[in-house]
Amino acid sequence: MSRPMSASEHMTPISTNGFEQVSVTTSAATLKSLLTGTVVPADARHAIFYPEDQDVRWRADGTAPAVDTGIVMEKDALHVFENQRGIFDNMQVISGNASSAASLNVHWFK
Repeated sequence: MSRPMSASEHMTPISTNGFEQVSVTTSAATLKSLLTGTVVPADARHAIFYPEDQDVRWRADGTAPAVDTGIVMEKDALHVFENQRGIFDNMQVISGNASSAASLNVHWFK
C-alpha cells in the first residue's frame, strides 16, 4: 500500500538485487515476471517505484490493468509501497500509454 512513512519507521536498502530498472510494456505483466530471476527479494518490506517516460497503471487483485483502468503511478514521481499481504507478488503493471513502454525503477528496502 502506498502511504506516508512515520518517523519511527526505518527503511534499509537491500544490497543484493536491491535495485532494478524494468521495461513496462503495453501488455499487462506481473511485476515478478519483469524482475531478474522473477523474484521479489525475500526480505523486501518496502519498495520505491519511480516510473519514467510514461505513467504506469497497476492492480494487485488478480485482474490485469489496462491503459485506461487500474491505479496510476505517475511518471517522474516517487511511489512508496509497503509489502502487505504479498502485494508485490500479486502486482500487475502496464504502461499508461497505449503505444510506448515505460521504464520503471524499483528500489527494494527491508
